[in-house]
Amino acid sequence: MGKSKYKYTPDDVALLLVSSDLRRSQEEIVIKSIFQNLNSDISAMHRNSYDKFRKLVRDKCIYYETSEEELDDIHLIMKEAGCSMNEELPDDLIERYFRLIKLQLMYTDIGYKRLKLRTIINDFNYKRRSEQLTDSIKHTLNMLKLKIYLKDYVPCDISEIKLDQMIMIRLS
Repeated sequence: MGKSKYKYTPDDVALLLVSSDLRRSQEEIVIKSIFQNLNSDISAMHRNSYDKFRKLVRDKCIYYETSEEELDDIHLIMKEAGCSMNEELPDDLIERYFRLIKLQLMYTDIGYKRLKLRTIINDFNYKRRSEQLTDSIKHTLNMLKLKIYLKDYVPCDISEIKLDQMIMIRLS
């Protein structure tokens, strides 16, 4: 897959599992399948040990499934203990967004992800479509081998379509 910012992390897999609402046995199959079949596409620090990778995925799943009140309690306890939990927006937000979509396309029953371009732009906290943003999205889609289409499999360029047009993201 190339550069490390396009590699899958335990966080990506946990987001996939939490958003997919799978049974525990199915989740285990997905974790194992990703580790075995996509190992070279997993970040270097996580690809050497299946047990460590699985544990990190499970820990992240617990975090994402924890309620706001429970998280507040955890933050208070960690603050009192002199620890902290990093909750900043990641620098690689665009890459993470599309890595999750790719995992959903690969490991769930959906064949495509349908979104308005405006929704994607809003998800990245942008108000307008900029050349820098569209270039970054196009580069990420290319690196992850994802394609975007309009209705009826018409290929499109996100820098040229209307913001309210519905696009479909599919595997190449």
